[in-house]
Amino acid sequence: MKFLSLLLLINSFLYAEAKHFRGTAAPHDTVINKKEPIAWIDDFKLFRTAVYQNDKATVKQYFKFPLYNDGNELWFLVLSEKEYDKISGNKKNPFLEKDFDKYYSKIFPLAFKKSILKIKTDDLFKSGNAESAEFKESNTSYKMYATYDKKLRTLSLNLAYNTVTKDKDGNIEDGGESNVIYNFVIDKTGHIFFKEVRLAG
Repeated sequence: MKFLSLLLLINSFLYAEAKHFRGTAAPHDTVINKKEPIAWIDDFKLFRTAVYQNDKATVKQYFKFPLYNDGNELWFLVLSEKEYDKISGNKKNPFLEKDFDKYYSKIFPLAFKKSILKIKTDDLFKSGNAESAEFKESNTSYKMYATYDKKLRTLSLNLAYNTVTKDKDGNIEDGGESNVIYNFVIDKTGHIFFKEVRLAG
């Protein structure tokens, strides 16, 4: 699929820069009591800080393994179709905790870390919508759109990419738009939990 090829190109580019980014943060594990009531926006702030600091242990607390959701395209975010077919065969593979550890940098690439940090939580809490500034890396630009649905108790983080491809003479050959959408549910205590990744483009 065109989208998956484009996504792999983006991830390979951003992964190289992520090596430097990981070296600048000093992660420290935070234990979050997921049963203690909390305002959802405060839990989002804790999640954002953990992602920014590359605190994998804390980020992992926002996931409930194994992930069986049929609509979840998380596997196709971290693997190509060919790679996934090799490990799955004719069965559906749940996404396990060990998979999270192995593919963490692909689940949360540098683009995710930079853009989520620029989400204005006051706007998100008051209006249910917020967006980051636009970033540009080489021929790829990206930004994040955050949406809170009070009725459905969901939080969506839409990482939108636009990659422009040029020929050897500098003429634009193609402009590819794609989206990686991270969906979360909010429980009755105000805690957010990862539900799925959806891919579009």
